[in-house]
Amino acid sequence: HGAVLVPCCDSCGAPGVGIGFLFLVERGDPMSVTEKECHCFYAETKEERAAHAAGYRDIVRFLSDRTSVVDLGCGDGVFIELFRQMYPRKKIIGVDTNDELIALARQANQPDSIVQADACAFIRENAALFDGFVMADVIEHLDVGEVTQILQAIPSGARVYIRTPNTNSLLGHQFFLQEPTHKAAYCPLVLQRLLARAGFDILASGERDG
Repeated sequence: HGAVLVPCCDSCGAPGVGIGFLFLVERGDPMSVTEKECHCFYAETKEERAAHAAGYRDIVRFLSDRTSVVDLGCGDGVFIELFRQMYPRKKIIGVDTNDELIALARQANQPDSIVQADACAFIRENAALFDGFVMADVIEHLDVGEVTQILQAIPSGARVYIRTPNTNSLLGHQFFLQEPTHKAAYCPLVLQRLLARAGFDILASGERDG
């Protein structure tokens, strides 16, 4: 498509570690780029969905005593699919804005359980309907005002699961920077303060690999 020049270390050929970098490019023919190729991870095949679901089992158990759960930023709908398999009588709704991910989630779940909406707007109107909330790899896509708005709308007694890149770690910070739709980094200390200001008690916290 186009010639690209990337600065490298003279000794090993690895990308440089200076405070700036450059690209010298030449425009070629436009490519057809899907969301997955550009920035959006999702599980498409049966094998990918099974592998993705394995990482959600502990979250499902954390919410096992909830009667009505909403997955904000539900993505490909794998969590919703797993939750329904483990607790078929409980209510769960998924919310996302991405057209491609909404289509995948609806293929794998009851279509009316997947809502295409802005998370903040949805929570403002519907938070009282739920006693369980999932925000897995979501808050980094929102600014501080939006996250605060969501936390303050969650009803008393509700249980919330939050997962976000650990920007205190080198790998977590690198991952955060490599995703162009990330808006804000929430290190553990910042997130603890936001939760405390919104009246939440932290039941557990920790790090994860991958």
